[in-house]
Amino acid sequence: METVLVFAVLGFGSGAAYAILALGIVLVQRGSGTVNFAQGAIGMVAAFGFADMVESGVSTGVALAVVLVGAALLGVLWHLIVMRALRRAPVLAKVVATLGLLSLLQGVALIRYGTEIRTAPSLLPTDVVRVGEIAFGGDRLWLLGIVVLVAFGLWAWYRFSIFGIATRAAAESERGASLLGYSPGLIAMANWAIGCALGALAGVLISPIVGLSITTLTLMILPGLAAALLGSFTSFAITAVAAIAIGSAQSVVGNYWTLPGAADALPFVVVIVAMVLTGRSIPARGTLSLIRQPLAPRMALGDRTGIVLLICAVVGIVLFDDLANSALTTSFIAMAAALSIVVVTGYVGQTSLMPMTFAGLGGMLTSKIAQGWGLPFPLPIVLAGLCMIPIGALLGLPALRVRGLNLAVVTVGAAVAMTAVLFNNIDLTGGVSGDLVPAPSLFGFSLDATLYPARYAVFCLIVATLLVVLVRNLRRSPAGLRMLAVRSNERAAAVAGIDVAATKLQAFALSAAIAAMAGALLAYQIGAVSYDRFDVFGSIAIITLVYIGGVAVVSGAVLAGIAANGGILYLFLTERFPDYPQYVELISGILLVATVMGHPDGATVAARDAIGWARSKITGRPTVAAPQAGTADATDEPAEMAVSTARK
Repeated sequence: METVLVFAVLGFGSGAAYAILALGIVLVQRGSGTVNFAQGAIGMVAAFGFADMVESGVSTGVALAVVLVGAALLGVLWHLIVMRALRRAPVLAKVVATLGLLSLLQGVALIRYGTEIRTAPSLLPTDVVRVGEIAFGGDRLWLLGIVVLVAFGLWAWYRFSIFGIATRAAAESERGASLLGYSPGLIAMANWAIGCALGALAGVLISPIVGLSITTLTLMILPGLAAALLGSFTSFAITAVAAIAIGSAQSVVGNYWTLPGAADALPFVVVIVAMVLTGRSIPARGTLSLIRQPLAPRMALGDRTGIVLLICAVVGIVLFDDLANSALTTSFIAMAAALSIVVVTGYVGQTSLMPMTFAGLGGMLTSKIAQGWGLPFPLPIVLAGLCMIPIGALLGLPALRVRGLNLAVVTVGAAVAMTAVLFNNIDLTGGVSGDLVPAPSLFGFSLDATLYPARYAVFCLIVATLLVVLVRNLRRSPAGLRMLAVRSNERAAAVAGIDVAATKLQAFALSAAIAAMAGALLAYQIGAVSYDRFDVFGSIAIITLVYIGGVAVVSGAVLAGIAANGGILYLFLTERFPDYPQYVELISGILLVATVMGHPDGATVAARDAIGWARSKITGRPTVAAPQAGTADATDEPAEMAVSTARK
């Protein structure tokens, strides 16, 4: 029993940091209606900055003040430059914008600090405290005290001050708050500033416990979200207590439960229980979405354009050397993974942040089928895709209960949990070498990606082309029209006779199957399943590229494949700019934010519009304008077509 108490008390440290981070998440959500998925990344950058200043001789008090003020200014600027413009945007745009901030901050940290884990200076005393037979660091008591003061202070301020009343009013109805004389913009800006400052404080406080790690500190967002959900994004006290309980439970579970990753997966269990089973969700705000969803035009990738791209790919395979062909293969595989996002996010509007988790499961199944059952290539790829259909539908069940921000939280939790429990479990993954995959061959003809990269590139091109045709035709099929109707308005789709639940599950199942095939192709390319490619950051990276290219169009997935890490554009830029790899995340974050704000349809749709405009100037024929703000949806299809299709 004493051992349990010791580990529970040791968990107070991380739990207290989770609490402060969660309180910041609550403030940002209450003030602006947005969940800041970059909250952990803000804490990460603050922790590194604090350590730098202390190590250079700056006092801890001054260093803390600098990082807190800096984080608050970041919150103000982010709201003024980005979030204010997206105030009436769809949920997907706001989620993607915060993912852009996450990529920006991670990119800056990688450039400045690299991937090495460092020790962090402690802001608090670390003397050992004894209570009976139990001994623990005194910083745990200090952390608990700080959490109590912060939670009580926030409760009093938001309960009795004019600013707190205005924030509560804006959370209920921005229009109502405006009629009362409060400025929703100023309220949101102030809450972004305070929320980001709390995120910075959490990062500084937890870094001496977990170390200065970009990945670990950024992933603090999940336990913070779990605690905020338990507090219904309204109660500061419940949020703080829940976060401390999560930290203690993680410490105890990590010590007593031998299942690898169980402690890291615990917040996901909390999210599922709080959101899916009990019905708790992120509160919606009283605002109308006046900015339409990204365009999903019928002919996003024309036949002639597709044939030209296919010819270019074939010519490239013939002319390129082995290194370039390997890069082309990576682009084809990334293209397949990107198509899975087009299906579930672009067509159905479901904010899923786990596409690479499906890809990792596909790679794992491929290895087990190929090695364990001895089935010849390419049957393991096909079977992996088929096996993922029911798994994708199962993991898509939360989408029947939650949507929007809530689904984003569930899927990011699922991605972290699957990585911790499955992909980091050496008993299942083969340890350092990974799950091995035999060299592919077809009818005695070797397709080994190492010995014959051009041959394997041709095979991957064929698979990617078939998937492009599948997803493009899906858009024009009755099933695709039903998906677009669900994306536009679930209630209206249900009234029209569309089975919304079945449509969502079909999208998740198909998306999972496509992603699994991409993971299988990657496994055969490498010769083993490298699970470090399938974590939540891998999902965010591919989602970023797809959104930049166009999340609701097949051409966006094609562009994402071309620009993917290790792809052909990556190789081209790296050969000319050797430092390009370390700037990838930073550049991706900047482009993502610019896309969300400037042209949410994506670069390929913007290029199509520009070509259409130029053609109209040359020929004198008018071009059809894209739907403007205020349009219910932008699918290039009359609503009546989806309704009539559903009734057939």
